[in-house]
Amino acid sequence: MLASPIINLPKREMHICYYISGHGFGHATRSSEVIIELLQTNHQINVVTQVPQFIFTNCLSKIKKKNQLTFRQSEYSLDVPIFQFDPITIDCDKTAQKMEQDLNLIERQQRINYEAEWLNKIKANIVLTDVSSLPCAAANIANIPSIIVSNFTWSDIAAPFIQNGLSIAMRYNYEYEFAKYFARLPGFNPNPDPKLKLINPIIVNIPLISRKANESKFTTRQKFNIPINSKAVLIQFGGHTNDWQLTNQILPQDWVGIIPSKANLNFPFIAVPPDTYFPNLFEACDVIFGKLGYGTCSEALIHNKPLVFVPREGFAEEPWLKSLMLSNNAGIEISREKFLNFDWQQSLINALEL
Repeated sequence: MLASPIINLPKREMHICYYISGHGFGHATRSSEVIIELLQTNHQINVVTQVPQFIFTNCLSKIKKKNQLTFRQSEYSLDVPIFQFDPITIDCDKTAQKMEQDLNLIERQQRINYEAEWLNKIKANIVLTDVSSLPCAAANIANIPSIIVSNFTWSDIAAPFIQNGLSIAMRYNYEYEFAKYFARLPGFNPNPDPKLKLINPIIVNIPLISRKANESKFTTRQKFNIPINSKAVLIQFGGHTNDWQLTNQILPQDWVGIIPSKANLNFPFIAVPPDTYFPNLFEACDVIFGKLGYGTCSEALIHNKPLVFVPREGFAEEPWLKSLMLSNNAGIEISREKFLNFDWQQSLINALEL
């Protein structure tokens, strides 16, 4: 954890500003665990993000003093969302266009200056970022150190798959170079483009960071009326599940499918509120079915649950996370064709043998 001597944060109380990407919830869920560690050492923390605050509910119970943890809803996106046609296909052209707009030099510098002024105003001592590059540049102007906390940078993501990707990536890298440390999580790119290799931040490889269940399997199953003796699969594809035509033939016999959704679902599919504390669902289910994102992979590993994953085109971090899961004998790939045709049964059954 970042509170450990591995990053050499001072033991004195510090005012930390933590910038967290709003692209999905994986950045916020892992950051919440870092925040919990930092709260134990009495640091004051300002979180800047566009992620809903319910993601940080587990942090609030750890507060030791008034105003120790505060939130600022970012007035603009801290980094570029990845636009998708569906759960497994990225819209490269739209994503590249938005990246170009985001890096407009005049507006970009205005935002950097705004953040630098704010950091000085609140008397921040240090900046953490997962994983926007902009706060690194702002911290440099504010004359305070910054730390990247992630398994990738947006440079890694932009370079391989979009038009002008290398040019865009180098502009992100210019800002990342202001960081003092890169606390690098498992599932990172082991062979970055030499032109994008970070020079200035000191790279420190840190262990897996993940949330953990705070309820038993029985308690969670009872809460959501999940049959205690049935095999259960947690189906995790965000809001993209709303348009699916779900039938009894999709799952193996006597299995139930747990879907975070507000929709009314017919058994054997069971809807749970999207703001449910997901680690409890990981603990309660036998198999996880989803995409290769850091949050899903780390929580599957920490709860010792097999992950059935669908390959996604254009997601640069996918090979690194796939390697992480396969090397731990914790993942099984289902083809895009079988996924889209709801031919899931054999893959789910095979996952139980991992």
